[in-house]
Amino acid sequence: MGLARTVADSILGASADAVVATDRAGVIRIWNPGAERIFGHREDEALGQSLDLIIPERLRARHWDGFRQVIETGESRYGAGDLLSVPSIRRDGQRIPVEFTIVPLKESKGG
Repeated sequence: MGLARTVADSILGASADAVVATDRAGVIRIWNPGAERIFGHREDEALGQSLDLIIPERLRARHWDGFRQVIETGESRYGAGDLLSVPSIRRDGQRIPVEFTIVPLKESKGG
């Protein structure tokens, strides 16, 4: 394993913040211990699930409109590094405020 991968894995595992990454369809592919603590879902419960897992039902249509726009263009209408504040839901149904940053990932040409 290369140094970059070791560093990334260490940061993901030690971060108190939730780190959630999805594929282009909005299916959760990365769910770190911070996400477990904040949202109440274990990693094995969250992986493979839609982001709807943590999005309040009344906000889902607006979320998916924005999500599709980012996927299509590779850019967010929010500035790089801007924090967005939105309501979210925990496993127990409690609504919580969260702040997040959108980071579209680009695949490398080498695979």
